[in-house]
Amino acid sequence: MNREIDAYMHKFSRAITADGQIFTDQTTVKSGHNISYVEVRAEEVPVCDSITERDANLLTSGIPGTRSVKDVELQKIIKFYDRAPLTCLTNTNGEAWVLLDENNVPIKGFIDPTDRLVDGRRLSDGYKVVMYAENGRKISPHQGWSFEAYSGLFKFDSNKTPEKMGWGRPRVEVFRYIGKSVKEKFGDITQLIECVYNSAVAISKAALVVQPFDISTEKMIQLYEKPYMIPGTFDKFGKQVYANSFQYNIPGYVFEAIALDKDETIVAECQHLENGDSKVTVEVAVDPESGLPIIGYEQTTDKNGFPLLSLNVGHLNFRFSTFMTEGGEKIKIKPVITLGQNNTNNAATPISKEEREKLESTQFRVNFKPNIVG
Repeated sequence: MNREIDAYMHKFSRAITADGQIFTDQTTVKSGHNISYVEVRAEEVPVCDSITERDANLLTSGIPGTRSVKDVELQKIIKFYDRAPLTCLTNTNGEAWVLLDENNVPIKGFIDPTDRLVDGRRLSDGYKVVMYAENGRKISPHQGWSFEAYSGLFKFDSNKTPEKMGWGRPRVEVFRYIGKSVKEKFGDITQLIECVYNSAVAISKAALVVQPFDISTEKMIQLYEKPYMIPGTFDKFGKQVYANSFQYNIPGYVFEAIALDKDETIVAECQHLENGDSKVTVEVAVDPESGLPIIGYEQTTDKNGFPLLSLNVGHLNFRFSTFMTEGGEKIKIKPVITLGQNNTNNAATPISKEEREKLESTQFRVNFKPNIVG
């Protein structure tokens, strides 16, 4: 099957079979594009409308054979081969030619005019391959050759090979993509997110150790004297749920909270303090009569054997995982101060000097919407 039909079937996600075949798994053509992210380009090549624009805007000035990409940043994305000599592949009757690198390995991944459209419609003709005979005379594609940009293969008609046409060893002008793949770009992103970042400091995770800190609600500060009702929530008895908040300053940079009694990760409100501590607040479902946290429910039976569901109250235990330095020191991060907030017109609303001083004297606050433990 030729390349045009193959590409058509990929585009429309169809698998076809030969005559007499029933099942689609007998086809030699896959039904769609399955492309590794190693091969997908992650950086954009510029629009190049024509060869004239190519020479004026993309390339350095100079005699043919000595030119290269002009822009320093663009040199990291595309490379220009200027009158580079082709090499004929063996056992191809002079019909298949390629460019070789310094290790005599065929080069692939060239740029095609279809890779970047002008105004979303016209081809970037500045990326067209231009071929010359060994004597410098231009060879048009109408003279019997074609080029496949991905594989880097130059194919000549059997009756119009360079040898039969007297062209000698052909030379080409062509662009190749040398920028990053999606895989490499993902690697860059991973390196960024593997750091704890503040406008003043970036700390590599390799310089940190994880230190757990266990504490129960018995030792934490109860913020409210009486439990408060959580509207619209009901327990297993069908009664309204009551809660209270418990707070404690954890030594270290807290990044995870676990309710040990329930063996589940929770979302706690956390303020990373300037001295390296983390002020954490957890909201816990409590018994409205005793005010003690609800640990769970116990199923028992009465004297007649009927099942009963009783409330188990006490103190909950939490484990807060913190980042510390390898030397056991706390991570101290300068507070990030918000000087204004966006209003409906997306404009900054200034704050007063007094309010700013108040902010600068308080903590760096990371806002999470806490979930109720219970």
